[in-house]
Amino acid sequence: MAYAYNLVNAMSLIGYSLADMLPAYPGKDEAYLDQLMRDTAHSFDRHVVPYGLLGTQPCVSEYFNVHPGGFRSNGNSQPWPPDQGRTNIFFFGGSTTVGYGLEDGHTIPAQLQCSLNAAGVECEVYNFGAGSYASRHEALRFLDLLDQDFKPDYVIVLDGNNDSVFGLGHRALVDSLNTLYLHEKQRRGSSWIKALMEFAKTSYSERRRPSTIDEAVVRRIEDPEVVAYMADEGITRGLEMSTTQSSVEDISAAGVRLAKRVWSGYLDSVALIRAVASRRDIKTMFAWQPVPWFMTTPEQRILEKLYYLYRHTVFCSPVYHWLHAQSFPTLQDDPEFINLAGAGASLPGKLYVDTAHYSPFFCEQIASTLSSELLARDWIPVSA
Repeated sequence: MAYAYNLVNAMSLIGYSLADMLPAYPGKDEAYLDQLMRDTAHSFDRHVVPYGLLGTQPCVSEYFNVHPGGFRSNGNSQPWPPDQGRTNIFFFGGSTTVGYGLEDGHTIPAQLQCSLNAAGVECEVYNFGAGSYASRHEALRFLDLLDQDFKPDYVIVLDGNNDSVFGLGHRALVDSLNTLYLHEKQRRGSSWIKALMEFAKTSYSERRRPSTIDEAVVRRIEDPEVVAYMADEGITRGLEMSTTQSSVEDISAAGVRLAKRVWSGYLDSVALIRAVASRRDIKTMFAWQPVPWFMTTPEQRILEKLYYLYRHTVFCSPVYHWLHAQSFPTLQDDPEFINLAGAGASLPGKLYVDTAHYSPFFCEQIASTLSSELLARDWIPVSA
């Protein structure tokens, strides 16, 4: 039976099964993974929210639950609207923040709350991550929540992967909305039976199609050097480079241009979020996340052949290497910025469950680092 979570279908196309994922889930079996992946498919049940963004539909399942307020559960009941008697943290990011392939209590925001609670911080960490979101989308989602009078004490934004992947233009969400609109417009002119049959046909095919934007990306690329990154040789070289930190001389001119474009856009998003947060007296932290294309080893990854299917993720390679060679221009010494890209450099075991998303163990390590950074800055009140 095909999975609604199309990663599993993509895995089967190149000879992988759920058993190949087990090393990233110590102590678990295939039955657990089967249910976890089926529940993760709820992350693709999207709906339109203000500013033309795609949110995630509220849902209830064994391992993946989304509150009507728009945040993923952390495994326990969370008050909504937020309890103003507690410290409230809104956590934004893409699918790595949502926690694709993880149960509710294993995501980074959930683990962060556990870590802060253990340190004596009475807080709630709300997981507002959403699939395919980059920093610009998160700025708009933050504004939307403020429009509804939901004001946190702190905002944490975890980015890097999607900003890099979509460095040549992030139209994935726009294209999804446009496709839905055009299909519905066409159905409006058809009979009821014909419209129903067409909807069933397109829904079935779309939900089972591997989610890759490679074709859309390639159509917009004119630079052959950039296209070369997604060739087999480019993927192989990117994976080989992942174990070390490269110099600028090892990055192609096209890679440098891409990195500069990504970083400029990210800095604009940081400025937007900071300006709004400052006006509302909200503290911010911006974290640059780990990716498997930088400071990881083959032993820390799984499903290596998937990188040749989801080729666009290779854009993380030149972006991350350039940023480290250039010391994150303007943000390196910023107290509100933390570079987590090398967080897994010395960790044992599997850090990723697929080509981008973190294992439960790695989420715990990232959350622990974020907790330590927040406490070290004395930004969050700790109970006596």
